[in-house]
Amino acid sequence: MPRFCESAMEKGERPADELETINKLIAGLDRTARDVSMIVEYGRPLELKKQAGTDLERLCREVAAKLNAENLSSAAVTGGLSGSVLSTAKWSVGG
Repeated sequence: MPRFCESAMEKGERPADELETINKLIAGLDRTARDVSMIVEYGRPLELKKQAGTDLERLCREVAAKLNAENLSSAAVTGGLSGSVLSTAKWSVGG
């Protein structure tokens, strides 16, 4: 360890740029902890059940339209759902 580091550690002093870096790291860890908490809260498995007469594509479009209208996302939710995506989703959910 360089000598100037030893003397700074002994005195308990930290250079301003080092303190700024430490504060940024702590802020980043706080944000990560909040993100992980949200993932745990909302990342639980869903139990989906088939329901006759449900139009999945219409339902997804309505949700996307509401998200766009309320500006909940930074980028607009656009695009269509292809039949292959819907059939893949249907089978991957356990349908």
